[in-house]
Amino acid sequence: MKRLMLVLVMMFLLVVGCATGKMWVKPAMDYVYENKVVVNVDKDKVWNQLIRNVAQSFFVINNLDKESGFINLSYSGAAAPYVDCGTMNIEASGPPGVTKYSYSFPYTSPYEAYVTCREVQSNIGLQKQLCPTKRSTSLAGRINILVQGVEGEKTKVSVYVKYVFTVKVQTQWMFGVYNRSHQWDWVASFITNGEDRGCKPTGELERIILDFVGKEV
Repeated sequence: MKRLMLVLVMMFLLVVGCATGKMWVKPAMDYVYENKVVVNVDKDKVWNQLIRNVAQSFFVINNLDKESGFINLSYSGAAAPYVDCGTMNIEASGPPGVTKYSYSFPYTSPYEAYVTCREVQSNIGLQKQLCPTKRSTSLAGRINILVQGVEGEKTKVSVYVKYVFTVKVQTQWMFGVYNRSHQWDWVASFITNGEDRGCKPTGELERIILDFVGKEV
């Protein structure tokens, strides 16, 4: 028990005065993409082809109505390559002589593990500690598709996506001889050609849907 306490005291001494520097770099690209297409094919054929392709894809069909030309889909999974939220750079360090930690990763990275310096409530009061941190991300998309007959035998297909990008962060620290942890969520919500909290669509989801229109199965 004494040896354990000595180790914990040494850990505490190592991390006193730690610091973390964070720098978020916004997306480097301005994405330009189409979310509508007009094809020289009648509505019935476009509708049937679109449904066949969607049914064989990773999208989930929630609702559809052929008469109005409305289709609602869901997507759930990785954020990249469908969303760009820039890059996160993190540096964490303790007192002189203690290892410095540097990290750089896309903000949409599915999973990252790193160390940060945080002021936490310990058994001896507020204390700065180098804390192991885990971070995961996910993307949920609701996609509305509208298939409309226009002049002659032409058909117009429009795609509108509502994106919800979620980051979950969990940090651990020592409270005496016990581990403590805290988790919090960060959420950005935006639509096709929109932006929120530095996150924006790349147009890839919209492109996949529009490609279904001209893809024979």
